[in-house]
Amino acid sequence: EIICIHPNIDNGNQELLFRYDKFVEFLNRKKINIAWTIYCEKSFNNQRYSWRVNVFYNHKTNSFTKDIYDSEKWEIKPLF
Repeated sequence: EIICIHPNIDNGNQELLFRYDKFVEFLNRKKINIAWTIYCEKSFNNQRYSWRVNVFYNHKTNSFTKDIYDSEKWEIKPLF
């Protein structure tokens, strides 16, 4: 049974794809909270835009939440 793959689909960028159900099952079984940040950039008409998305998983509530920040509004806050 395949749970995680490294597709190598974007010219060597490091990516992992997980089966959602198995990933959440593992987090709950091990009682793990997890968080990660996704940094995004795009250029359009000689302008550069950037933003950040923080993703959190809380095993106690069995839920994901996300916070989206414009580059001007980035702030530091505790993960949990």
